[in-house]
Order: sequence, then structure tokens, then C-alpha cells
Amino acid sequence: MSFLELIGGGRPVEKPKVPNVRETKTIVIDTVSSKWYDWNGINESVYKKFMSDYMKIVDEEEIYVDVTTAGGGLTYSLMIANVLTRHKGKVTAIVRSHALSGGTLIALACSEIQMSEYASLSSIDPQVWGLPIKKMLISTEPHKDEGGVGQWLRKTVEGFASTHTKDYEKCLGLLLSKRHTNSKLVQEFFYSRDHQIPIFFDEAQNILSNLKELE
Repeated sequence: MSFLELIGGGRPVEKPKVPNVRETKTIVIDTVSSKWYDWNGINESVYKKFMSDYMKIVDEEEIYVDVTTAGGGLTYSLMIANVLTRHKGKVTAIVRSHALSGGTLIALACSEIQMSEYASLSSIDPQVWGLPIKKMLISTEPHKDEGGVGQWLRKTVEGFASTHTKDYEKCLGLLLSKRHTNSKLVQEFFYSRDHQIPIFFDEAQNILSNLKELE
């Protein structure tokens, strides 16, 4: 018995029926048009809407992903990126204004990126309260007056940052290798960039061989 059958009470779980034709082949990920007090970026609701739209698409079908976001949750960004890298048809990311942080990660998971000359991408390094996790590894030097609690906190933060960084780099490497022949260069560039400095078309073009200007 499969896991899906088990959680379904022993009854076979029917796979959703996929129509042969869609009215549109574009999936929109837009976390900017929502009201400011509702803004949560790329979260569970965004992921569920994405999957709802994606499940209506034939696996070999060419699709477009229109992304406008300042970023959001790393987990859901990675989950969306994973779906896109596994799609058998061509996947084109449309970046009209900005696809930052998790939005850049989603764009990098596509076969092709069409980006306006005025649009922006950004670094894809994880952040906690606005602080890059990778920098926690070099920001936890012991203080001369550090006590037992301070030492414990420093080592805890350092351990978390180290584990998180290794796991993320491994996951990111696997995803990017499915879309970019120079995946190591792409990962190094988008991972090492300062999170607050946008990446414009001309600079991104030097790294991404699958980048085209949006007409």
C-alpha cells in the first residue's frame, strides 16, 4: 500500500485529471499587488495557488511564469522552483519589474528568463530578520567579556548557520544544475551578492546564457 493510499484510509487516491487544453498557459506569482498589511511574500497561500494553476497544465506543455515579488519564504520558493525544474516542457520566466530574493530563485528555475531592461533580480542567499545567514558564520567571534550565556548563544547561532548554509547550498546546486550548464558560476554569483544590491539586466546577462530581453 502506498503512502497516499495509507493516508486516504486504504482507498486508492485518484490522480487529478489534467485537461488537454488550458485557456492560458501563464502562471502569475504576484505578491506586490496585495495590500501592505496582507503582504507575506511567497508563502503557503502563494504556493497553493501556484500548484492549483500548475495542476491544470499538461506536463509537456510550454508555460510562462510571470513573477513580481520582493521575495518571501525560502521553503516555499524552493518548492515552487523544484516543480518548475521538473516540468518537461519549456518554462519561461517573465520579469517585468522585479523578482527579488525568492523571486530570483524561481526565475532561475526556468528554462528561459525574459526580463525587461528596467527590471531587477537580486541575491538568493537566505535571510533571518534581514541578516544573511551566511554572515552569521563570520559575525559570531567571541567577546572578551562574553559569559556562559553569551558563549552558548554564539555557538548555537554558529551551529544553525553552518548546518543551514550547507543544506541550502546542496539543495540549490541540485536545482540550478537542471537549468544551467554553468550552474556553479550562477550559484556563486547569485549567492554571494549583497542582498540589498539589485542585479540589473546588463549584469545578469553576463552570467545567464538563457536570459533574453523582454519585448
